[in-house]
Amino acid sequence: MSKNNIISCLEERFLASFPLHGWAGCRTLVAVSGGPDSVALLHLLLRCGGPREQIVVGHVNHRLRGHDSELDAEFVAELCHRLGVKLVMRAVDPPSGGGDGLEEAARRLRYGCLREFAEQEGTRFVLTAHTADDQAETILYRLFRGTGLHGLRGIPRSRPFGPAALVRPLLNFRRRELLDYLHELGETYREDRTNDSLTFARNRVRHLVIPAALQVHPAAIDGVLKLGEVAQETWGFIQRQVELAIDACVKSRAKNLVVIDRGKLARLDPFLIQGLLVELWRSQQWPMRDLSRKHILAMCRFVTSSPSKPGSDTSIHLPGHIECRVDEENVILRLLTSRCDEHQA
Repeated sequence: MSKNNIISCLEERFLASFPLHGWAGCRTLVAVSGGPDSVALLHLLLRCGGPREQIVVGHVNHRLRGHDSELDAEFVAELCHRLGVKLVMRAVDPPSGGGDGLEEAARRLRYGCLREFAEQEGTRFVLTAHTADDQAETILYRLFRGTGLHGLRGIPRSRPFGPAALVRPLLNFRRRELLDYLHELGETYREDRTNDSLTFARNRVRHLVIPAALQVHPAAIDGVLKLGEVAQETWGFIQRQVELAIDACVKSRAKNLVVIDRGKLARLDPFLIQGLLVELWRSQQWPMRDLSRKHILAMCRFVTSSPSKPGSDTSIHLPGHIECRVDEENVILRLLTSRCDEHQA
């Protein structure tokens, strides 16, 4: 394929994935690290008609790589100056820890800064440059950690992000395509040497697992991406059934309390009961981090068991100071807000 064809083909696909009419009139924040994926995203936006005055680049310097981090920031500043787009930048203190904990802490810092940038600049969209390769690596990493259907969906294409929407327009693009695109444009980018370090679990998936998978089958990555799509479709169907079940079974809701009709709940499929309990937990904004599958199954068994005999337990306590209480007619989920609540329970 000729140089012009490579460029025009990628840009046509980008416009199909992220149509100009949907965002051109909106102020848009683009997260640019200086790496090839984010630099390619910025060029695609501008070359496909994105008005420069509506685009803001956000860069977060984590100071994790010493002088190299400063060079990344300088590169992004020079790039924005040359392209005529506004830059908002912040340097943060490097998070403590190492390995995957360090990577997760840096990610939280970065997204926190991006959200503040979005509020400060009044942007409607926040764009990140996650690719199909990132998607496949995420699905495999979650699979190895023991995820369920929710995790197999991978990285969502979009989600609410404070006052804005977080969008990943490059999820249908392979990393190699973006490198070829930048090469044909004659554009440079920064290399992050930590991406080659096997200290991080995601890098081990990228450099060890995926090459081995491609030896098993040349379409292994496409297969993983297809699994993510099927998981997303299936999850959407299940969620619609869960919402119908919530409408049918929930008697009342308050900030710290949910009352459920026990008889109607017991007639549901156990899998749907699990989904209903988890969705109620999430929508009440109760802490999800420590709620394991073991807790969910225990709660499901408890609320569907036969009416309790006199003197037997009528409540169980769950992570996040949540009490699950049953009587003959109701299941009551309650956030215990103080020690007094626990004694009264």
